[in-house]
Amino acid sequence: MKKSKTSRGFTLYTFTEIYGGQCSLQMSSCADEPRVWLGLDSGKTWNETAPKEQFVGSRMLINRKLAAKLALKLAAFAETGEI
Repeated sequence: MKKSKTSRGFTLYTFTEIYGGQCSLQMSSCADEPRVWLGLDSGKTWNETAPKEQFVGSRMLINRKLAAKLALKLAAFAETGEI
């Protein structure tokens, strides 16, 4: 993962997923609670339901409560290979 800042000064991590899609984890500018954007930026990636690469771009807006739930599942997967 590469760490940088957005043009507005928010922390941004960029990385490439298994099929080459460009992804990011970025602090949100939301004022009422801390949130992050996570997911695939625009680009081509593989999709199980498509016969070939297709243009995709979709990021999730996640608050701390959801991040904690996801972190537990991701930690289990990292350790055991299962969710």
